[in-house]
Amino acid sequence: MPSMAVIPARNESRTIGQIVKKVLNYVDEVIVVDDGSADNTSNEAEKAGAFIVKHAINLGKGAALKTGCDFAARRRATSIVVMDADGQHMPQDIPKFLNKLKEYDVVIGYRDYGKTMPVVFRIGNRII
Repeated sequence: MPSMAVIPARNESRTIGQIVKKVLNYVDEVIVVDDGSADNTSNEAEKAGAFIVKHAINLGKGAALKTGCDFAARRRATSIVVMDADGQHMPQDIPKFLNKLKEYDVVIGYRDYGKTMPVVFRIGNRII
């Protein structure tokens, strides 16, 4: 019953290796979808232990997520966690999601920085 993380990535060679290593502490497999990167994203992710699926050109985050989740389903994933490649999601939160998946079919998280979020980001979030 493997748990898997899907990480869509584009030109994230500086961060992807560390992210993959951290995420592997909490899931059985990591799938990185290289969405048309022009750098060494795929190589760094593979060196860190991820399965790599490549888009020849940038198709966008939605397409990368679909590709990654389809790949995970073919590998018989029982749970799939989606993480960002730039480090904005905390891998140590993965067990919380996996535990909630025992009770629910879908679990969605969101970032809530509250008062610690920079003012410019809080304003931007209200506009969007």
